[in-house]
This record gives sequence, C-alpha cells and structure tokens, in this order.
Amino acid sequence: MRYLLLLSTVAACHGVATIDLPTGDTDAVVDPGVAIDTDADGVPAPADCDDADPSVRPGVLESCNGRDDDCDGLIDQGIAPFPGSLGPWYADADGDGVGAGWQGLHACVQPPRTSAQGGDCDDLRADVRPGALELCDGRDNDCNGLADDDDPNVQVPLSPNPLLLHADADGDGAGAAQGTWFCEAPEVGFLLDARDCDDTDASRGPEAPERCNGRDDDCDGLVDAEDPDVDRSQTVLAWRDADDDGFGTMSGSPDDERRVCGEHPPSGWVLDHTDCDDTRAGRAPDRPEVCDGLDNDCDALVDADDPSLLEEERLLLWRDADLDGFGDPSRGIVRCEGLAGWVADDTDCDDVRADVNPAATEVCNGRDDDCDRLQDDADDDAVVPTWYPDRDGDHFAGREDGVRQCASPDPGFRADSAPADCDDADPLVHPGRLDVPLDGIDQDCRDGDALCYPGEEGCPVEDCGTIAETVPHAVTGPAWLEGGTEDAPDEPVLGWCEQGLLEGGWTLAMVMAPGDGHDTWTWDGRELFSGVRTAVGDVDHLTSDYRSPLLHRLVVTELLFVHRPSGVHAAYRAPDGGRPLGQWMEERLWQARCYGIDPGVTMFAGTLRVKEDLCSTSLFLNPRDQGGTAGCGGVGSDDAWGFAWSVDDGAGCPLDRPGASGSLGPSSADRLVEADAVGFGAAARLHETADARMEVYVR
Repeated sequence: MRYLLLLSTVAACHGVATIDLPTGDTDAVVDPGVAIDTDADGVPAPADCDDADPSVRPGVLESCNGRDDDCDGLIDQGIAPFPGSLGPWYADADGDGVGAGWQGLHACVQPPRTSAQGGDCDDLRADVRPGALELCDGRDNDCNGLADDDDPNVQVPLSPNPLLLHADADGDGAGAAQGTWFCEAPEVGFLLDARDCDDTDASRGPEAPERCNGRDDDCDGLVDAEDPDVDRSQTVLAWRDADDDGFGTMSGSPDDERRVCGEHPPSGWVLDHTDCDDTRAGRAPDRPEVCDGLDNDCDALVDADDPSLLEEERLLLWRDADLDGFGDPSRGIVRCEGLAGWVADDTDCDDVRADVNPAATEVCNGRDDDCDRLQDDADDDAVVPTWYPDRDGDHFAGREDGVRQCASPDPGFRADSAPADCDDADPLVHPGRLDVPLDGIDQDCRDGDALCYPGEEGCPVEDCGTIAETVPHAVTGPAWLEGGTEDAPDEPVLGWCEQGLLEGGWTLAMVMAPGDGHDTWTWDGRELFSGVRTAVGDVDHLTSDYRSPLLHRLVVTELLFVHRPSGVHAAYRAPDGGRPLGQWMEERLWQARCYGIDPGVTMFAGTLRVKEDLCSTSLFLNPRDQGGTAGCGGVGSDDAWGFAWSVDDGAGCPLDRPGASGSLGPSSADRLVEADAVGFGAAARLHETADARMEVYVR
C-alpha cells in the first residue's frame, strides 16, 4: 500500500532535511527536497559515502580495514590517530627528511614521500628544514621564523662572504678584540678593526699615546716603560740589582739596563748604578769597609787604603826603622794586619837609634834616651855616675865624698863604674894589681892577701884569659882552672894555657893527633866531644888525642889551631858563638850536609903552609872520613868527626881546590868529607913527624 510517510523527525544534514526510512522499505514516497538517510546513520548521501552501511560516515573513527570509514576520501588514514594507525606522517616533497607543515596524517602504513618529522617551512628546498644550518642567504634555513642576522643560530663563518666585526663601544675608532659574525654589516657600532684592548675606555686604543700610568694605553701588549713608545719624559733609567743589595751596576750589557716609570722600579731593579760587585750583597756603596781584601764600599779603595775603614778594623802602625819596638809618631799608617818594621807604639823620639826609646835607660850621653824630654842628669830616672876623688893618683878612688852628676867635677875624680880602691892613700894598692902572695898586703883589693899567684895550685882561675889579664908576662904552660870533672865538679883541674900567640889567653880544649894510623886530624868517634864527659886527657901527655875536662864549660868566641911542632897557626871567630865548644861543634856538625855544604868560618889571623907557600882558608866541621870516603848515608856515633879546611873560600890557596891532588880538605865541594889518606896534614906535610899534632884552643 502506497502512502505518504509524515515527517516525524526532520534532521538537517548539510542544510538538507532528511528522513529516515524504515529499513527495507522501498516503496516509500519521498519528497524530492528531503535527503534520504538510507542506512539511518544520521548522515544522508552523498555526504555519507556509503549510505548503505551505517558504520561508514563522516566523523567516525578511521580504522585499518581497507575502506574510507570517515568519508574523507582517504582510505586507512586521517588527521587523528586511529586503531592500528601509524604517524603522524608529513608530506616531504623535497626528500630532505622533514615534512611540510605541523599537522600530519596517520595511516596504517607510511605513505610515499612522507616523513615522520614535520615543520619544513619550504618543502621544495632540501637545504631548508628544521635543524639545517642557518646561513647568510636571505632564507629561514632552520625554519625557526628568523633569517640571517635575525636568527641567533646563524652560522656566518660557514656562509659565503661572512663578516667578522668588532664592537666599538667607546667610539675610539678601534674595535674590541672579541668579534661578532654578521651576514650584513650594521650601520653603526661595529668595525673590522680589532685592536682595542679596552673598549670601555676611549683613552686606550691603538692610536692613544703610551703614558706612565700602570696600563697598556696603546694596546701593543707593553705597559709603561716596557713600551718603547712611552713618553720618555715620564721615565727614568734603572739598573739590574742581581744581589738585591739596593744598588745596581753599570755592566754595559743591555740586559742589565732599562727605563722605568716613576721612582719605584720593579723588583730586582734600582735607580742606582754604583755597585762594584753585583754578585755579592756585602759589597755596595753603603756597606762598611772591613779587612777582607775586598773593596766593600765600592770607592776603589781596599781595606786599610780606605779612610772609611771601620774603626774596630783599623790597626794603626808606626814606622820602627831602628827595630827597637817603638815607632816614629810622624810616620803612621793604617793596616789590617801587622807589617815588619812597623809597630803599634808611636812613642819613639829617635827612630834612627835603637838605644833611644821610652824603654831605654837614660844615661849620660847628651841625648834624651828614654824619650821623656829630659836628658842626662836633668832626668831623675837617669843612670848617673857618682864621682869620687882619687886621692893617691892611681886612677882608682875610694867611696867617700861622692858627687852624682854626668860629667866629672874634676880630672882627679873617678866614676863609680870603676872598681873601688881599697886604700886610696897608697898608689900601689888598687884593683888590677898583682897581689903578691903572703906579704900581708891586699894589692888587688880582693879578699885580703893572696896565698898564691893566679893559676897556681890553690888559686884556680876561670880560664887562661884571666891569667893573661892579671899576671904580667904570663907564659905558656899548665895552670889550674875552675870547672872540675863530672865526678867532682867543684874541684879545679889542670889545663894548658897558650900565652905566646895572638895576645895570649887561649885555653886548650883538645888535641888531634894522627897517631891512629890515618892521615887525618879528626876524632875517632863522636863521643869524644859529645855530652859524655869521659876519656879526658892529661896535659902532661899532649902528643896524642886529648880532650879537656873543661870542653863543655869553655865558651867559644874564638878558635885557635896550632900545629906542633911547626907552630903554624890559624884563628877563627865563631859567628854563632857564645856557647860551650862541645855544644857548638855538635850543632855545626849537624848543619853540615853532603850536598849544599854549610858555609865555613873565615880565618882572621895566622896562616897555613903548603910546601913553601902561606895561605888562609875557611874552617869547616867534618863528619865521618876515618878510613875512607863516606857517602851521604847515616852519620853515626862510630864515624870520625872533627875539623876540616878548604872547599872554595880563600881564592888562590891550593888548599881550596876540592878533589885536587894535595888538597887539605874534602874531596869535593858537594861532599863535606875528607879524601882517604889525605886529611889536614898530607898536602902540607905537617903530619910526617912522629909527634905531629893539631892543638885546638878557645878564648
């Protein structure tokens, strides 16, 4: 039955009224102005792309089923995600991996020429996309909405023709060192110049003058005086102070000299160049001069030559020309140490005479001996003689009525330095007279009347010289002498006095005789004159070796050698005498050397005879020659010792040619040893007689 279906529900679909038809009803009459929704899904055709299927219509959720569920013309894809879909997918026309736009499609599979990343702002250029390098090309290469210099991400150095510009914040025409890249140069504020070292200060820049202000004004990396461009009127010259003593030295090296600003140079530099040694802090102009061999204060004067030498270092010396221990106050010097001929005392009033000085004794001689400005008897300290009258005219005075003064008050007065007259009324009694024994008169004013003459038994004397002085016309012969023996030192001994040669007064010390079978005049054994006081001789037997018991008491000043029986003699002065003969010989013998012979003693009187000629020669002490020539080896107590003559003193004397035939002494100048079987007597033939001997005297 055909009937007209009244519209009970009118729906607006795309502006057209629709009517839902019962399902399966094909006979219904529909008004042509009304849209028919066949599947009654609320969307009539043609909006519903499948009006027979209510699950297909616009607005439904697309699903992966091979059909266009939401009628948008796309199968299995859409803007929103749906079950089983992937995405979103963005159209990537330029194939740069970034799709266009920011809203992509979802699909069951990735559509061709799409990308999972969107946001490409120019999908026709592969070099324009998010993440691309922003370059100076007028485009927004990285799609961030900014192009070129407006984009902080712009990579100007990688762009063609990039610009590195430097800000000139202080407007001094020079840019800061730190630069900024630009695609196009700004109109103002940036420069290609990058030489400004302080872009906040217009007074500092490449064109600014360098000044002494503690900073780099002209931006060349050099500050103040280190910069050769600095205003020199603001600088001063400084010198290196290597030893840090406050003083520099003008070495001439450019490394030790520099210009600095102001009055405060940098550490290690000073404004002074007067140091004389920049390696020692102890040497500088303000250092004290001390005694160390150096010029401490750099004034070119060293130690005592420098007047500024510290007082405690100064040793003031005075010239002691006469070597008496006192110096001349007019000739002083300053020294650091002592100097021969100079002393610390300046009180000498006559530096030419050693016997004039403050320590000398004032005596009567017309000068001030002790330097107290007083002389002779005007000086209370003077040793002034007392003069006594000589009433008997024997040139000796008693000790009465004395007058103390330098000069004799009268020719008949005698000074107290002379021995006193014990009887000033008898001119035959006075000191120096020979006291006649047992006459009841003390003629020599000594210990009463004599019992015997000097040298007689009971009247021993010190030596033969005493007899020569006191006994008129004393004769050579035996005399009693003081001294004794080792066993009885207080007992007198009988000695032998030579009074006939050289003013007499000689005391016999020893006799050397060649009676032992050798042509020598030496002792057979050192002990004969050593400290051992045995083997002494007897003055009644002087034809053989003999030693006086007085050998070690007789002080040697002069030596006399007398040959017997000829009487040929020679005398010598011991230059280092004043000691007992035995000691003197011991010392002289030890001074003798095999090489470099010890100087001999020069003869002062007498002669030695060689055949018919007379000559003089020096005296030597000879160790070891008995029985043969000795080498330089050890000299022992069993060797021969004694005197020898010759070597090379006394020009023209044949005795002085060592080694020559007939010489008297050593066989060579460098060996103080006599030739075998020659000795003293061979050349002169003084040993040929049976009683030949050499006597040695001392006085």
